[in-house]
Amino acid sequence: MTAVGPSSVRYNKAGVRALENVKEVVESFRLPLIKARKFYGILNAIEMQIEDHGYTDDVVRALDVSLLALAEQHASQAQRAQLEGVLTEFERKLARKQRG
Repeated sequence: MTAVGPSSVRYNKAGVRALENVKEVVESFRLPLIKARKFYGILNAIEMQIEDHGYTDDVVRALDVSLLALAEQHASQAQRAQLEGVLTEFERKLARKQRG
């Protein structure tokens, strides 16, 4: 197995920036830390997936579904709907960046 040097990895600024909208929605839930950290753990996993452009759409989608499942438990229906909308837009932006 060949090690990949840091100069060969390109940071995905646009993808990470697109994730900021998702983070803002989660923060707007104003959850107690014990519940919020579950969301932030998944958000961190999404960021780790996308930050080097080496992500798999299925993995990102599965993490998005995990966020929605948590919202089902810990947020109102309106908040969950808002999260779903921003996740849809996030996935759309990632798809555009991957193609282009």
